[in-house]
Formats: sequence, C-alpha cells, structure tokens
Amino acid sequence: MCVMNLYETKDWIYVKIAILSLIAVFAWTAEWKPNTPQELKVVVPRFDTQPNKVDGELNDSCWLNAARLGNFTEFTPRENSKPEVETEVMIGYDSENLYIAWICHEKDPSKIIASACPRDMFWSDDKVIVQLYPFKDSPKGYFFAVNPLGIQQDAYELNNDIDITFDTKWKSSAKIYHDKWIVEMTIPFTSIRFKEAKEQHWKVHFARHRSRVQEIFSWSPLSRSIPSIYEQAGNLFIKDKGLHKRINEFLPYAVISRTTILEDPATSYRESEIAGYFGVNGKHSLTGDFIIDWALNPDYSQIETDIPNVNLNTTFAFYYPEKRPFFMENKDIYASPIDVVYTRSINDPLVAVKLNSRINKIWIGWIAAYDEYTPWIIPFCEYSFPLATDVNSISNIFRIKGDILKESYIGLIGTYRNITQDCGGWNTVSGIDGNIRFLNNYTVIWQALKSWTNEPNDTTIFKGYPWLEFDGHTSGFDGEEFSGEAYLLEFLRKGRYWNISMWYKLIAPTFRTDNGFINRNDLVEPGLQTNMEFWINKWFFEKITPQLDFTRKYNRLFSFREQEVKPSIIIDFRKQTSVSFSYDVSSKSFAGTTFNDICRISSQINTSFNRYLTLSASYEFGEDIDYNTQPIQLSDFDRVFLWASVTPIHSVKSEFILQRYSLNDKETKESIHNMTMFRTNISYQLTDWLSARIITDYWSYAGQHSIELYPLISFRINPFSGFYIGSTHTIDKYDEPYGYRESKRQVFVKFSYLIGN
Repeated sequence: MCVMNLYETKDWIYVKIAILSLIAVFAWTAEWKPNTPQELKVVVPRFDTQPNKVDGELNDSCWLNAARLGNFTEFTPRENSKPEVETEVMIGYDSENLYIAWICHEKDPSKIIASACPRDMFWSDDKVIVQLYPFKDSPKGYFFAVNPLGIQQDAYELNNDIDITFDTKWKSSAKIYHDKWIVEMTIPFTSIRFKEAKEQHWKVHFARHRSRVQEIFSWSPLSRSIPSIYEQAGNLFIKDKGLHKRINEFLPYAVISRTTILEDPATSYRESEIAGYFGVNGKHSLTGDFIIDWALNPDYSQIETDIPNVNLNTTFAFYYPEKRPFFMENKDIYASPIDVVYTRSINDPLVAVKLNSRINKIWIGWIAAYDEYTPWIIPFCEYSFPLATDVNSISNIFRIKGDILKESYIGLIGTYRNITQDCGGWNTVSGIDGNIRFLNNYTVIWQALKSWTNEPNDTTIFKGYPWLEFDGHTSGFDGEEFSGEAYLLEFLRKGRYWNISMWYKLIAPTFRTDNGFINRNDLVEPGLQTNMEFWINKWFFEKITPQLDFTRKYNRLFSFREQEVKPSIIIDFRKQTSVSFSYDVSSKSFAGTTFNDICRISSQINTSFNRYLTLSASYEFGEDIDYNTQPIQLSDFDRVFLWASVTPIHSVKSEFILQRYSLNDKETKESIHNMTMFRTNISYQLTDWLSARIITDYWSYAGQHSIELYPLISFRINPFSGFYIGSTHTIDKYDEPYGYRESKRQVFVKFSYLIGN
C-alpha cells in the first residue's frame, strides 16, 4: 500500500500530475518533431510501494516517481505526423510487477468506442497497446491491450503476427473523464518469460488506436518502408537482477455433467448417469526461461464452440486453430512453414508433458503425450479424410530453433507417433527449416522434410477405397510401409509501395505427418502474389491496393491439376471502412476430367464507422465443380457471408453470422445443393467477473433442419480461474407428426482455480 506524507495528499498528487501534464502539453504544442532513436530509451524506476488499487485514477503517490513518455507519432493514416491529441505513458516496477499507466487525451470523449465484453473479444474498440520483447535479440514478444472500459486483450507476437489465443494473468482498469481516458496495467513478471541477467534490456512498443477514424499513434516513429515492427521498437532497461521468481502453478478443475438423448421421436428420452471428470495442469520454472508444463487428465473441454465451417462441396479436411491452454505456452517454437506440428492431433490425452527453454539464442521445445482417442488426417492428391478413433497412441514432438542474424532463424524438427494397440503403426517426421531476412525488406523461407510411415494393420480404422491408390500403395490401413519428402522455398519482399511473395512447394504422394496438418499431398505448386499500396490520404480515401494472385498445381509426375489467376483491388476508406473486388479465372483437373475457364467474381465490405455497429459482408458467384455427383460436372454457385457485431450499450454485445452456399445445375437451373447456417452470439457483461451468453446455430440442408443452443453463465476471476454453468441443446426437425424435438441435451458445471504465482 502506498504511504503518503503530509505533502502528498490525494489533492496534492492530482496537482502535481496536472502540472506535469501541462508541461508535456506545452512541449507537445511547440515545434513538433518525432522522437529520435536516442529518445527511445527508458530506464524504468523502481517503486518503493505498490499502487494501492488498480482503478484508472492514478491517485497513488508512487506514480509521481514513474518515468514519463510522450511525443507520440501518428503512423496511420498520416505517417510520421503530429497526432490530433496527446498520449502519455508512465512506467515503473517493483520486485513483483511492471506498472504502466496511460493518459489518453480526447477532445470529445463521447466519440470513444468501447464495449464491456469478455476479455479478448473487442476488435474495433479504442485501445492502448504495449508490446514487450523480453529477449531483445528475438522478435518474439508479448502483446497487452486495454480498451477504455478496462477490458483486457493479450497475445503472442512473432514477426508481426498476433496470436490472440494466448492468455496470461495480469490486471487492468480504465476510467473515462471529460477530456481524457486513463488506463492502469499491472503485469506480473511471472506472466512473461525472460532470461536471468544483472539487468534487463528489452525492446518495447507503446501504441494507441483511435478506432473512430482508424488512427494509430506510436511512441516509436514507424516507417512503412521497414516491414518489421520489432526492429523499430524502443529500448527498455530495468537495472535490477532480482526480478525472477520461480513459477509454481497448479490448475485443478472439475466438470460434472449429465446427458439426455432422444433415441427415437416416438419414444421417451434416455438419461445418462451423472458423470464426473477432473484433472490438474501444472507449470514450473527451473530458471526464468526454462518452463515445465504437465497435465494429468487435462482439461481440454472447450467452453466456447468453434465457428462452424460450411464444408458442403469440398474434398479436403478443414483446419481448426488450437485454443487449449496447455499447448499455448511458447507454441510459436513449434511453428514451421509446413504444418509439421498440429497440436489438435493430440486429441484427448490422459497425461501430457511439455518442456520449453532458451539457452543463449537457441529455443528448445519438447511435447510428449499419451492420447486415448487418436485422430488422423489422411491426405491424398484429390482427397483427405479426417478420422476420429478410440485408438491409443504416444506422441513425441521435438523442436530446436536458433536465432541468427536479424530476425532470422534456423530450426530442426522431429515428430514421432506410435500406436500402442495390437494393430501397431507409427509415423515419424524430421526436417530442417529457416527464415533469413536481409536488406531490411527481403526474406527467404525454406523447409525440407522426410517422413517414414508404417500404417496400422487394421482396415476397420480406415478401409480405404479400391479406386484410390498412391505410388503403388492401397489407401486403407493394411500395414504398408513407405516414406516421402516435402520441400518449400519462398521469397518475400515487403516495402512501402510494392510487396511480392513467390514460392515453390513439393509434397510427395507418400509424405505423411500424423502429428501435423497436411490435407493434400502428391503436390507440386509454384505460386506468386504481388500488390502495390498507394497511400492517398485525401478526401474519403486512405489507401488503394491492386493485387494479383497466381498459382499452378501439378502432381509429382507433373500432370496438371489446377491453375488460378486472380486480380483484385482493395480500397480503404476513412472511418474503418474498406471494400474489395476480385475476378478469379481457373482451370482444374479432377478424377480424369479437366474444366477450363472457371470464372468467379467476389466482393467484400468491412466497416466499423460508429460505436454501435461493425459489419463484414461478402458475396461470391460464378462456377464451381460439383464434387458430389457422378460424373462430376461444372455448376453455377453463389456464396454469401455476413458478420455483424452490434453493441447497443457498453455491456451488451451481439454477433450475427450468416453463411449460405448454393449450387445449381447450369442447364436446368435446378438446385443441387443449398445450405444455410445462421449463428447468433449474445453476451451480457454484468460485472468485471460475471457474464452470460447464449449461442444459437441454425442449419438447413436438403430438407433437414437443426438448431443448436449453447447457454453459459461465467464467473471468471482471471483467464484460468472460474465457475461455469452451461448446457448444450440439439433440436432436430423430424417428420410429422413430431416436428422439432430436442434430440440431445447436456448440462454441465465446471470449476477451475489457479493456485500459485
């Protein structure tokens, strides 16, 4: 608790802060220049006492000792210009936490865009952002953002890519005043990873987004000629070697559920026994950057549901992003240009262990897990088949990445999955990859892989098809052994006006990665994507971007499979609005039939022009191959996608998603396929900890109709500790006289609590 003497009453503190703010405003209104590299350095002072309360008021005396940063520069839309309003940052630390406060001046606070939504769920709000790079020689960083209502957003960052699925424990609060809004952030040192040293030297970015006009202000002046945000970051020093605290965390959880199933519309429901499910996750550090994660009967159930994909007319498996907490710690270590590691291939492990460490400039990672319900994605040239099974397996994934040069690395990767049951079978993959950046704007990405596979000897797992063979092998699981290779080489240029990506990919028909995601093999693919960016910043326009995409695909014997030429244009307007148009001409060969000059036209609009509505809508029409008829044929199609987020008041947020896919006979115009999916997600944030939401999915296809409901009440103290009451309901439409009836219902209660740091 902060201790104040007679001269440091709350009123006196307010006066001091006001005087310092006036001095900053005076300096800001004088002849303006961006911060120079020499000014982009901050030595963080140590606070003798902690802030009494994180409340967005800055009335604790310790803030008077904070380092103060200002003179932010506008980056978007006017590069290196003086912002319309001022932004100030104060920063300090103690042995436990890093403290950051923001003063965001505003001419008209009524125009602030903010929603009281669950954490991570604000996209178009005003916000402040701090990006920390604790390993100053590595572009891997942490992203912390807060909106004007104190809602948190955190993420991993690597090479300008933001992974919002990351969660960690920290505090934030915000308050809106008549001429500004203020944010306080408290980031525990145990929530980020950094090396032990006599003093800490990190890279840092401070940025502010004003969403109503899509303005971005940055403490570090940013140049569009330099594609790396990390390279343009400022420097942060903490001259203290005592920041490291050993991490010892336990996350026990328990789930109680009961399921009811309708076996026949004319009969009664069958109700299961009450089921209990519990387990524990643990996290420990041997050093500041050597982390051990382990889990016994881990909690991999998802409170939130994946957004459904309309996969009506496709022959390939879909990719779903990882959301489970156990795999989120340092998951970027395992990333590579080809998806050799897809952690959702470890489906429901009984036990799992993960080690992550950094030794000098080398990152090391290892994952081991015993899975009781092993999945497969079995790839071929024209098909891939996702399988869910109750087969047991042991997975081992090993990764080494060494940071070299400037924002570059060389890595080794190895995976091994072994089936433990009588049917046997295993798959192993090893390879080398790298990312070399040079001359600021150029990057070469490459990877070479070799796989060895011994299929399970059990066709009941996957029987295959007599007509589907690859390189002399059958498609079913009949114990065959084979090996294959995969290669990727890509050249990138990113600059102020011109960007280009050229690549060449080769995947052998016998290449498999059971712990990865390869939904197509027997592939040779050269490709190119290039665009020009014209920054207008006049009238209603911000930027115009014409773009060209070209790909050509063959099989391993260079037999033609597919070609696509797609010119497009993107126009960015002020007030967070953009439109795009594209014209796609392609040729495809499938099942021995070639279709030429397949044409598609698509358009899209994205807008968030006010505080109440965010909208994304797209429409695509033209020709598509109907893969579900024999013989296959070319048909007319159209696809509609609509996403809208409505925030009538701060505490209520509604999302709507409509997807529609229609395929019609070219001659008769009769409908072949017509699928509609509509989702609503309405949430109400009662307090910082208490929220309620209900998700509704509606499906319609081939005369079948289904409704799924997902109500949930959450009492969430932090990202890991919470109490949940929820249920899932499936309602299907049956023939008369039954109509709509609930076919399945599950009610559950879940509790989890983080013990430790």
